[in-house]
Amino acid sequence: MRIELLGPSREEEYAALVHARSESLVYASLPYRNFLRCVLPTSRDVYLVADDGGRMVGVLPAFLATVEGRGKVLNSLPFFGSHGGVMTARDVDDDREVRLALLQAFNDLAESERVLSSTLISNPLSADADFYRQHHRHNYLDQRICQFTGLPVDYSSDQQPDRLLSFFHVKTRNAVRKGLKGGFDIRHGDKPALLKQLHDLHVANMTAIGGIPKEWSVFQAITEEFSYDDDYRVYVAEQDGHVAAALLLLYFNRTVEYFVPAIDAEARSDQPLSALIYCAMLDAVARGYRQWNWGGTWLTQSSVYRFKRRWGTRDIPYFYFVNVLDSRILSWTRQEILAWFPYYYVLPFNALRGGQVGV
Repeated sequence: MRIELLGPSREEEYAALVHARSESLVYASLPYRNFLRCVLPTSRDVYLVADDGGRMVGVLPAFLATVEGRGKVLNSLPFFGSHGGVMTARDVDDDREVRLALLQAFNDLAESERVLSSTLISNPLSADADFYRQHHRHNYLDQRICQFTGLPVDYSSDQQPDRLLSFFHVKTRNAVRKGLKGGFDIRHGDKPALLKQLHDLHVANMTAIGGIPKEWSVFQAITEEFSYDDDYRVYVAEQDGHVAAALLLLYFNRTVEYFVPAIDAEARSDQPLSALIYCAMLDAVARGYRQWNWGGTWLTQSSVYRFKRRWGTRDIPYFYFVNVLDSRILSWTRQEILAWFPYYYVLPFNALRGGQVGV
């Protein structure tokens, strides 16, 4: 077995391997790699491929950031905790050897590039956190909770609305019903104006809570690297020509990714976003998708966790396996790390010598 970097001639084989695994999420896909190339222009993608006799038997996607005068950081994968890690071909009888070889190659890459730190973010659906804990080199561990709503199957179309509602907590059912009765025009479309309105609401929402909004270039990259309807949709809830809520979803395999939600604060009590999510879920059911991924939640985000939980989620923990190779970064500040390596996970902020508590 040998480990090599993914090249253009093997991209089709890579895509087939990833898509064949039911647990694969959009983050492992090549369109998502191309998206990351757009939003991380100073980074280099290093997608590791395990080859056995000319056959691709495993992959490990990663990106390497280089900041002049500061150093390098390796993530599998970057950008708001995108899931990475090892994925093996479905018909590999014993994948232990493949996994170990790819993890060793990842660690060797970190050392040869003399990175400050490397981080591998596990896929919650792969159930491989214990394997990483035992066999992957790391000196820090961070945890999140991923929440999934299973979407109904094997019901006729006229039964689906009530069946889906029954999955939710009574407070969420009431919020959905209120939003549906609010007179909102709920639709999706690929017009640039809708995406711009989503971005404007997103910036307002993040600014209000002191968060860091995604730049407009991120939204533009979505339209450039993904195909509308096949890979993504933009939903809006309008009233009298005004967008009260908007939602960007990504689609891959059988999973819908809750990527960017946004709401007009003045319309929040009318529940347009709840109605929007419900309608988008129904559309996803009709298109054959089987689960809705709400994304990661910090253990400290009790209100966010509760909101997602009331949509009938199952909770799956996942982990950031962090290997700090250069202890100098422990004396950096949170602000410096965010400025120098935006979109990358460098280390848990509570490990900094200054004691700043963050991610």
